[in-house]
Amino acid sequence: MDALFWQHDVEMLRIGLFDVTGRTPLPNTLHELCVLAEVLLGAVTEHALQEELAREVEGRPASAMFTADPRELLAAVALGKLGAGGMNYASDLELVFVIDAAPEDTALQAVFARVVRRVLDLLTSTGERGRLYEVDLRLRPRGRAGNLATTLHEFEKYLAADAGYWERIAATRARVLSTGAAGRKTTALLQRFVYEAPADAAQMLAMRQRLERESASSVLKRGRGGTLDIEFMLAHLQMVHGGQHAALREPNLWLALHAARQAGLLDEREYDQGLGAYAFLRQVVNRLQILDGVSTHDLPQGDALEVFARRMGYAGDAAAQLTEELDWHRGNARALYERVLGGGSA
Repeated sequence: MDALFWQHDVEMLRIGLFDVTGRTPLPNTLHELCVLAEVLLGAVTEHALQEELAREVEGRPASAMFTADPRELLAAVALGKLGAGGMNYASDLELVFVIDAAPEDTALQAVFARVVRRVLDLLTSTGERGRLYEVDLRLRPRGRAGNLATTLHEFEKYLAADAGYWERIAATRARVLSTGAAGRKTTALLQRFVYEAPADAAQMLAMRQRLERESASSVLKRGRGGTLDIEFMLAHLQMVHGGQHAALREPNLWLALHAARQAGLLDEREYDQGLGAYAFLRQVVNRLQILDGVSTHDLPQGDALEVFARRMGYAGDAAAQLTEELDWHRGNARALYERVLGGGSA
């Protein structure tokens, strides 16, 4: 594990230095943070799996339970920023673990539950060097009450009968990290869940309005004109048109925006304004998080805003200049969101 902490710290330093010195464009920075997380997640999962396979179960090694490569039976589904291919410096890992095991095979399910529990321990345990990542498994079927490793049968049943519309929105950013049989089956299942049913603009608007009401205007994610305006707008376009346009079935937000432009769903001006707004807001959030090391989307106020704006490279009345640019981009984000979803929001 020491080697993984070393790799994490060295890579975070390299990514951060290239970012703040302007040597790496923002989408590349966010992508590199994802690649680092995926590499470390893969290494930790392999370590946990090898530990479990060497463990004795009823007098024989657990590996004897498998007739196929166990890696073929486990799929990690990334959601949120990791799924979308654009992590911030302090993003957690939103994950769902799916296994290709028969519902009645409780022994196999128990093996993979122990593997996932060990993965969580290795990623989140705090030591002298902190922790690798925070992990959020609440998006798994039935949240905290659900199994750590969900069978494909259980996952499919849940998505068909019990999943809410917000889970369908979240699944537009779902990316299966595993390439084995379980990963391929999970990808197909999620594609059907997201793109086969009709989209509902009223539900999308209601959810966005609720999140906005619960947030201060200074919050750059949930507040009016925040990053969620672009994310909800794009998710709606994907859910409406993804059944006919395969290129729109893309969890990476940057690529999905480009696909929406190519499909004629956004004109050139809308695409440029949406991309510009999203990139600027994400850049500001990334600067907040690289400074504080915590997952925040809340813009500083008062003198702290002046200090932060100067760190962003503004001079003179730095806070006023940053605020003016933010207001412009947030106005563009809100206008595009309202145009696509067919109505204003309070």
